[in-house]
Amino acid sequence: MPIDFGNVPRGRSGSEEEIERLGTAYKLKRKKFQSEICRLKSKTWAELIGTIDRDPSLLYRLVLSRLRTASPSLTEILEEDVLERLLDSLFPRNTLPDPRSD
Repeated sequence: MPIDFGNVPRGRSGSEEEIERLGTAYKLKRKKFQSEICRLKSKTWAELIGTIDRDPSLLYRLVLSRLRTASPSLTEILEEDVLERLLDSLFPRNTLPDPRSD
């Protein structure tokens, strides 16, 4: 919905009545614009709910996509030596001799 502000002069060169009229018109159009945004948000929300009812996996994908971008991963946060010690304790390296190569 395009907004038409009509013939709006730049600056405050108009009379007090003109400024008052334009201010009132601006407030009215702004209120209409905000109510249109609210109406479209409600409509879109209802469509999203309907889509989730038809495809329950969509909700799972939406939540995961929000969670992934919310914070960096644990490997990005930890210092390199701490991460290496943690990985070594969880997944010990094979220090036994390899019978195939011996």
